[in-house]
Amino acid sequence: MTTKFTTMVLALFGLALISATGCERNYTQEDLADARDEVAEEQQETREAQADAQREVREEQRETAEARHEVMRPNFDGDQTAVLEEEQETQEVKQEANEAVREEQKETLQAQQEAEQIQAKMQAQQARDAYLKQANDQLAAGEERIEQMKQEAESLEGAEKEQAETQIAELQERHDRLQDNIDALESAELQNWQQHKQDVASAVKDLQQEIDESKSN
Repeated sequence: MTTKFTTMVLALFGLALISATGCERNYTQEDLADARDEVAEEQQETREAQADAQREVREEQRETAEARHEVMRPNFDGDQTAVLEEEQETQEVKQEANEAVREEQKETLQAQQEAEQIQAKMQAQQARDAYLKQANDQLAAGEERIEQMKQEAESLEGAEKEQAETQIAELQERHDRLQDNIDALESAELQNWQQHKQDVASAVKDLQQEIDESKSN
């Protein structure tokens, strides 16, 4: 149990360190399944600790009752020291048992929190990655249009060639702006990725508009 608790503490420390440094790992379904298994194990250990505590306390209470019964015998010629000792021991066992249960409950709560953190991070990852895919698809469309326009410009001359090169430069500028915004979103801490979403959306819109204009000319 000590080893498991240490491992869990280190995992939680790792999450905190990741958040502080911005170097975040991607979590998988396997990570989430492992975290949930850890929760189930801790819950089982809590139940076992509660059962052990009840059993130990009942045993001490039984011994205390026996000591009291002995003192109450008509021919008892001793003192009540044994009773007092049993009562004291019962209280100590209760305290130790309650502490053991509280410790297990604490470990269970920590395991649950870790599983919830992993699930939340996975959901954020999935949302971010889906959005990035759309943005990168638009980026690829811009690259394809730029290459197409460059090939077309090779056969042009004079004013037409200059106009085509101007359009290519404008399209390249919009493309590069989107690339920069995608890079900023990708490098942002996971919990902050949506702060960059509007910048990417604006760049996507501008690039698509420039692509459409280049095709209409």
